Amino acid sequence: MKTSSKLIARLANIGLIGMVVCASSQSNAAVGNLLWEDNFNSLDTNTWSIDVGDGCDQGICGWGNQELQWYSENNVYISDIVGEAGNKGLVLEAKNQALGGKAFTSGKIQSKNKLAVQYGMIEIRMKVSDVDTGLWPALWMLGTSTASWPAKGEIDIMEMGQSQADRNDAGFPDAPSNNYTGSNLIFYTDAACNEGNPTCAASVAYKTDNAHLSSTPLTNRFVTYRTYWTEESIRFTVEDNGVEYDMFDSPFVISEESNEFNAPFYLLMNLAVGGLFTDALSNEQVSAPLPGKMVVDYVRIYELDGQGEVFSGNITQPEVGTFSVFSEGPSDNQLVPGSNADIYVWNQNSLTQGDTPAYEGNEVIAWQYSPAQWFGAGIQSRQARDMSNFRDGYLNFKIKIPADVSFRIGIADTYTNENWITFPANTNQYGFVRDGQWSEVRIPIAELAGSLVALQSIKNHFNIVSVAGQEPNYSFQMAIDDITWTGGGSGPGPVDSDQDGVEDSVDQCPNTQPNEEVDANGCPINNLPDGLEQVSLDTLIFYVNTTGWADVHYRVNGGVQQNVRMQVINGRNELTISGLKVGDEVSFWFTYLQDDGTVRDTAEQTYIISEPASGNDSDGDGVNDGIDQCPNTPVGDVVNADGCSILVTEQLRIEAENYSNYFDNDIGNTGGEYRNDDVDIELTSDSGGGYNVGWTSAGEWLEYQANLGAGKYNLTARVASLVGNGAYNVLINGNLVASSVVPATGGWQTYISQNIASVTLNEGVHTIRVEMAGGELNLNWLEFNIAGSSNHDSDNDGVPDDLDQCPNTPAGRQVDSQGCEVSFGNIVPLYDSTTPLEQAVSYDRGDALITRFADRGRDRHAKEDQFQIYDHYLSHYWEHRTAQFEIADFVAKGGSRIEVTFITEWKLGAREFRAWYRGLGTVAEYHGNYFGGGAVVELDNGSYDTNFNKISDVGDQYRYRVIIDDYRPLNWDPAAGFLPLEVGQRMEFEVSQFLDAPPQGRENYYGTTYLYIVGEGLVPWKTVGDFADPSSQREDSYPIAKQGWLGGKTTLPYNYTNEPDNHFMQMATNLSNQNGQPFVQGRRVHHSSFVNGEHDERNGENGVFNAVVGKSGPHYINDSCAGCHVRNGRAAPPAVGDSLAKWVFKVADINGNTHPLLGNVLQPKNIGIDDETQGEGEVTIASWTDNNGLRSPNYQFSKTAPARYSARIAPQLVGLGLLEAIPESAVLALADEHDNNGDGISGKAQRVSDPITGQTRLGRFGYKAAAASIKHQVAGAFNTDMGVTNSVFPNPDCGASQSSCTSTGIEVSDQHLNELSKYIALLGVRAQRALDDPQVQLGKTRFASIGCEGCHTATFETSDYHPFAELRAQTIHPYSDLLLHDMGPGLADNLGEGLASGAEWRTAPLWGIGLSACVTGGVDNILGGQGNEFCTAQPSYLHDGRARTIEEAILWHDGEARAARIAYESLSANNKSAVLAFLNSL
Repeated sequence: MKTSSKLIARLANIGLIGMVVCASSQSNAAVGNLLWEDNFNSLDTNTWSIDVGDGCDQGICGWGNQELQWYSENNVYISDIVGEAGNKGLVLEAKNQALGGKAFTSGKIQSKNKLAVQYGMIEIRMKVSDVDTGLWPALWMLGTSTASWPAKGEIDIMEMGQSQADRNDAGFPDAPSNNYTGSNLIFYTDAACNEGNPTCAASVAYKTDNAHLSSTPLTNRFVTYRTYWTEESIRFTVEDNGVEYDMFDSPFVISEESNEFNAPFYLLMNLAVGGLFTDALSNEQVSAPLPGKMVVDYVRIYELDGQGEVFSGNITQPEVGTFSVFSEGPSDNQLVPGSNADIYVWNQNSLTQGDTPAYEGNEVIAWQYSPAQWFGAGIQSRQARDMSNFRDGYLNFKIKIPADVSFRIGIADTYTNENWITFPANTNQYGFVRDGQWSEVRIPIAELAGSLVALQSIKNHFNIVSVAGQEPNYSFQMAIDDITWTGGGSGPGPVDSDQDGVEDSVDQCPNTQPNEEVDANGCPINNLPDGLEQVSLDTLIFYVNTTGWADVHYRVNGGVQQNVRMQVINGRNELTISGLKVGDEVSFWFTYLQDDGTVRDTAEQTYIISEPASGNDSDGDGVNDGIDQCPNTPVGDVVNADGCSILVTEQLRIEAENYSNYFDNDIGNTGGEYRNDDVDIELTSDSGGGYNVGWTSAGEWLEYQANLGAGKYNLTARVASLVGNGAYNVLINGNLVASSVVPATGGWQTYISQNIASVTLNEGVHTIRVEMAGGELNLNWLEFNIAGSSNHDSDNDGVPDDLDQCPNTPAGRQVDSQGCEVSFGNIVPLYDSTTPLEQAVSYDRGDALITRFADRGRDRHAKEDQFQIYDHYLSHYWEHRTAQFEIADFVAKGGSRIEVTFITEWKLGAREFRAWYRGLGTVAEYHGNYFGGGAVVELDNGSYDTNFNKISDVGDQYRYRVIIDDYRPLNWDPAAGFLPLEVGQRMEFEVSQFLDAPPQGRENYYGTTYLYIVGEGLVPWKTVGDFADPSSQREDSYPIAKQGWLGGKTTLPYNYTNEPDNHFMQMATNLSNQNGQPFVQGRRVHHSSFVNGEHDERNGENGVFNAVVGKSGPHYINDSCAGCHVRNGRAAPPAVGDSLAKWVFKVADINGNTHPLLGNVLQPKNIGIDDETQGEGEVTIASWTDNNGLRSPNYQFSKTAPARYSARIAPQLVGLGLLEAIPESAVLALADEHDNNGDGISGKAQRVSDPITGQTRLGRFGYKAAAASIKHQVAGAFNTDMGVTNSVFPNPDCGASQSSCTSTGIEVSDQHLNELSKYIALLGVRAQRALDDPQVQLGKTRFASIGCEGCHTATFETSDYHPFAELRAQTIHPYSDLLLHDMGPGLADNLGEGLASGAEWRTAPLWGIGLSACVTGGVDNILGGQGNEFCTAQPSYLHDGRARTIEEAILWHDGEARAARIAYESLSANNKSAVLAFLNSL
């Protein structure tokens, strides 16, 4: 059963009264000046955003109303209004068109974060086609408040298509739907709270006359709707055939209870199909004629009774000076609880009203505390507040609280980030004196905000909570008063929003660009903005003073944005546009490659075409200014008689991802890179890097704008295809110039250059269209080369001949930027075409798609957060508690059923296969409970091979089968009858392992929750909707977007069981059926002591592993793998003086050779020898040295102090198998040891000797990349860290002067070594989180733009030759290049390893970095019982754990990373927060 969230009460002055609608004087209100209008001559993207999808990506599938449409950009457009010459309108079109799993498409726009209005008269002229049953047009508004719905408020200006029941309730039972329109207001009130209305939404229209019934249909003609909104009331009207009618009997009076309506609201317009508002709850019930259209002529906002304000862009203006949170003192602005803010108490059992007198004035926050309860409260602004000016300021407050009560003070932003300062009991800090009396506290905002909280968007300005585990056991009173933020700069004077030196009150030209010279009216003096030259009355030149690539993005008079790659002409990038006229407004910005290798986006600028000045020959081009149609000609240009340059283009490369228009058949960017529309873009490993367009299908097209000089050009396409037969056409200005077919090139990232056409073009901007004609292909770029030029690519390696230092490269070979084949040197790949491969996880059998995987027993279900026992492991998990599954999906090949066969390691008692999530009673409830008897059939028992074939009657295994032949969606009703299976349907399922009297452990276990997409396979999943809201998706599972699959198909779903410490311990989602048992057996090795054989989990229930008893020693660091790698996470530094029991100290003598008394690794623990005389001693941290907030450890050796050493903390283990599977060629292609490309980064490949074969391998593992494979790394750790010799390293780690070492031998079997290696290799990687968070998306862009990806390479394709099927051919995102980089002296030690110097470290992968602190710190449970565990985060970053935050780790970057670090430090506070948010999402 899903537990509900803790109640949050809003303690404002809200009375529990019934809803009142009473008369006001608003009907006589005076309409004043026009404040704003949009006549929809074009779609202004600065005002409107187009919604796309079915709402599932926002957690409200069906948009919260079970709507039946998919909103698409293609259904929103501007069109001429029929019968009104010269007039245009916005069209939202509903179509009978299947898309995104929906039967219909339609359109929706909204102005969130772009335009908002507070008060005034809002007038909208619109018409809609017949709504009948199923169409639901709406003009409405939502509050910009930080509160959730309905507390933010909703204003429904008009809605049509109401259900018959709603019309009956309103008193219009006979009203035709096409003649009937209504309006509504929705807000939060305690009086509306009840079991059937958990959101507490009060609807003014509920069972009231809120409508207008026309004598003639309101459809197919224009109708004008008006909303009259003041601080006191709201009135809705409709003008029908020239007569204005009120919707309500009288205006709605805004009260304290409904003060949501005293804040700004943004606009929404949509044409829904079906849903709860209508009588069409299924596709078949829609009777409205389609296509249907909603046409909006205009939206206008006027003053009303002197009230009305329109906010463009961000409505949040920066606060300054002193900001009062709860104070009666002077301030520049203030929060007023119950008006623009609310005081929330989060545990009402702990705090009730107190009677402590105020510190100042009359108002105070006073509470009486009830013993043994956690307490927490906060002051939340109803609108986000920009507090960025207070970065160097302070939070001040007065507090009266007993001296022995610990508490925490925090703030929170609208992005859900929060930070806390702890005030321990009986401790004075930040000015707070612990004497039980009123005391003043003063906290620097920089400390209070930390690295994550975004000060530009603060929601909670003051929070206070108890400290977990330290709740007082007695009753007391506490009080808080005079809460302010100070230090926000100077208070408001005359407002000059654009900072041009002219006050807004007289500024005739608002929004002047920064640093632009203006006249006394605030209007620009005719100075051209940077990057623009006006060369004639009708011609502009855009320019960027660089020679790398550059794109200009421009619009003329607010039209469609053009994105054009510029040409290098006379030492700079240029683009010329003509056909303009005086008065035209041109807005533009640039994206270009800077000299330091980073990419810059400039700010948008605007210029209005004006008369250019006249004069002599100012530009020296030989043409007098009086007749020079192109002044300011660059020196050296050849010009014509008009003084205009003649454009000559030698070469133009058009990158596939830089299209200006497109059509794509499917929804969303499958590759998840570069852009957020429907074109599928991924990172490319082709020469030159960048991106390619992929996942193409027939009918799709891409358009580009190419600025070319006159001439004859050869046209080349850079393409790839694994399967071949990818056909495409190229059109220029609508004319077909080339058709080609891409053969099988050897891989999706194995590219060839096809010379496809020779074309003659005039000078100018040309439209290039690439149409996909069939098959699949990847497109990297198109290139125009002037005929006769040398810029061909004869060997098709992606490097033009004039730059190619190695011509005639064989096809399919990977090359560097000079066109030379990547050299392996003496490196021998770990795996190649001769490597024996384990069987595939998924394959096409011909009649069915086959998927085979393994599962393990679980205690509870994947969506239950009240038990916290899903991700952990059962007792005796390696015995009888895994299962093998085979899904035979016949639907994928045109059949009608899915057949699931599974083999358990022990006989089942109850046989249970549950599928098709329902989620009404619990979050583990399914429509399909396929139990034993007639559903899950026991086939036989004995022993079976990994192909599910029986090989013996002897054995404990049992084979079962269940057949699925119908589809049962979330809201499936058995009465609806049989629904056939179809490709693309989502089947969530879970198979319980209720064992029948197993020899060890319990009998009853559940299984893993999987999501299977019919016709596709298993995918990592997320939940959508809220279980507490039955009208939502109720936490149904949906695929996580592919860009979030950090570990490819090994990627794990998000965790919903509130187990923050177990993220790194899970089976890969695609774990092969043959590897289930080896995985858990390897895990047993990992968790067992090699001293006494005890397992470190389940308090002795798991018994003794006799095979490993007595193997450690005599010298060792820890007796089990899990002793250092707790929960497979990284370790953290202990307290000063404590032994470093989870560290490895590599040691050497002064010459870097094996230390005579210590060997190669210091081993502090001993067994069977005298510690005093023969032990190696231990290491502690004696102290920390702090330098401007960056700390470094100082070590103390208890015995022998080595001359050279390197301290390494235990790393996390997740994702190692995927790193092993990256082809050596992909890593070596990134190596640039001598910095030949001049970017300041010199990645070096580590070369190591294979301890088994002696061959040279690429080093991948360890802080210095000293091990080539997981097996080598594990065998080395056995040897040096645990004192266990093995077949790979049979000699103990021993110095020449040591006599207490064991002899050469093999103490751990190859079986256990291989099982442990397989376990580590096949751990799943948790998916990236917060993919749709704009802050995370911004952070990802900034992470790349400041140069972090110069080492932290985002994406690789794993090899086809890795022996484990789970790891083969995966697209992964480790954010590491596996190369060695000099990180500067601050992080250097004095002991190199292999080719790595003391300053060189392998780039650390970043997957899991945002989860690691909780994995490292584990959980605590103060209250006891299930569901009360909480994370005790222990951040630890870098090779020795010195960094306590991710930002601190960034600030340690030096050497090759110095430029990236400086770029980070130069970012704005918001951009820094975005980068950190992105990293924390990994």
